[in-house]
Amino acid sequence: MWHIMQKFSRKLGSMTDFPQIKVALQNVIYNSLTPVEFEEGWAEVVETFKLKEAKESYKWLVGLYNQREMWIPAYVKHIFWAGMQTTQRVESINSFFDGYLKKNTRLYQFAPRYCKAMESRANDEKAADVNCCRFTRSLVGEFAVERKFQKLYTDAKFVEVQIQCMRVCYVTPITSKVVSDVEVEHTVSDKVWVWSKFLRKEISLAGRKRIYVVLFNKETSFAKCDCKHFECHGIMCRHIIKVLDVEDVENVPVGYIVDRWRKDIQRKHTLVKVAYHDPEKTEEVKRYDRIMNAVEPAALRGSLSEQKLDLVIEGIMNIVLRLDESDALSAFGDNEAGALTSGGNRMAIVGTTTPGSVNKPPNSVGDDTTTLTPLLWLKILFRAVV
Repeated sequence: MWHIMQKFSRKLGSMTDFPQIKVALQNVIYNSLTPVEFEEGWAEVVETFKLKEAKESYKWLVGLYNQREMWIPAYVKHIFWAGMQTTQRVESINSFFDGYLKKNTRLYQFAPRYCKAMESRANDEKAADVNCCRFTRSLVGEFAVERKFQKLYTDAKFVEVQIQCMRVCYVTPITSKVVSDVEVEHTVSDKVWVWSKFLRKEISLAGRKRIYVVLFNKETSFAKCDCKHFECHGIMCRHIIKVLDVEDVENVPVGYIVDRWRKDIQRKHTLVKVAYHDPEKTEEVKRYDRIMNAVEPAALRGSLSEQKLDLVIEGIMNIVLRLDESDALSAFGDNEAGALTSGGNRMAIVGTTTPGSVNKPPNSVGDDTTTLTPLLWLKILFRAVV
């Protein structure tokens, strides 16, 4: 869409009234609600500016018109675009990779740098999810819709809901007509909002208003607006919010809650292991990996001979005993831990085993101090716990 609009100056720039033609075409393309409205507006622009006389330019316009179902917003508003805009530029994605990839980046550098960029994006999303759980944005009104989505939606999507809630004040009910036993047709007027490329936000055009029709179902409390903002973007439009308020609907229908925007569900793509993201890399798993990396050199050296193997095994047993002692201290508290570690003078004089004491004979006769083997340590700890 953006690339098509950029070609207007190249294809139609030679025409005398090009600035007026461009504005008229943009107005028809972006502000037409229905295909019929677009076709009528397009024909009017062609007739007003006599575009048929410019054969080459008109030939290009005819090609665009013949493919209008593929790029004109009025033809695709019923399709859910997951937050993408028709004016979205690929440059916004390119700017994200500027810090990682350049035009002189070599092929062997591309894969690791790409993974690093995507890892940064994944970490940003993870941090955003944490902030959504910790912080809640304040309400701007008293609509039931806003209160509901404040609890359910992520902060970024809740901001979009609030924008619609703030613009409800510009929506004016005009008529209300009963269509059937369960359906009511509401007609409302609203300001015309357009995107300003200079302010980089939507602004209202002074003095210009537009009529919208909202069909409300009394049984399901579900409403459909011909602006199709919800169908396209997944966010309730201000016209539906106004109608629900007029109909005194306090509970938001389930059909308006899009699971994609919720903050209380597990995103399935985060469970997929890729080069830049491993869902199993919890803090516990990371600590385990650090231990394995630290033990691996000792395991390699210990496998060279039986003597070195005994040293490694005894060292590991000593570590296990210290961990058991730590668990026992945590379980019984400081008082019980003091009794366990003291255990009378007999245990007080027992020193910690060292790697050099492997298969060492008992001390000389007359010495009450005994060297505890790992097996004896386990027995003592087991009796103390029991």
